[in-house]
Amino acid sequence: MLSWFESKSRSAGKELSSLLVRLIHRKYYTEMENLQTNLISTVVLIGIIVSIVLYKKQKERNASWTGKIVRKQDLTDEDDENHVYRLIFETTDGKKKKITVSEELYNKAKVGEQYTKASGSDTPKKIS
Repeated sequence: MLSWFESKSRSAGKELSSLLVRLIHRKYYTEMENLQTNLISTVVLIGIIVSIVLYKKQKERNASWTGKIVRKQDLTDEDDENHVYRLIFETTDGKKKKITVSEELYNKAKVGEQYTKASGSDTPKKIS
């Protein structure tokens, strides 16, 4: 009788350990599949964002317009260390254009001056 009980408990122990191993494997593979899905989703999302930014930058670079400066902005951080110089133009067709420029161009430019931006150029040029 004892040997029958031992054999049953051994077989139950083997079944239990087999079940535990299968559960651990299933949980591990499910987590790995979720991780792979999340990674793929993240890469796709980053790709979409980069594509949109590059498209807008290319569209901005290919635009050509003529306009006058209506405002100058000197944006700084809290420590007054990092400056972003921006000129705001009103084009001949009435649209507003904000262009980030170098400190040199910012200091030379005056409100009311006429500028033109050629297609393929990043910065506008003053009309003499």
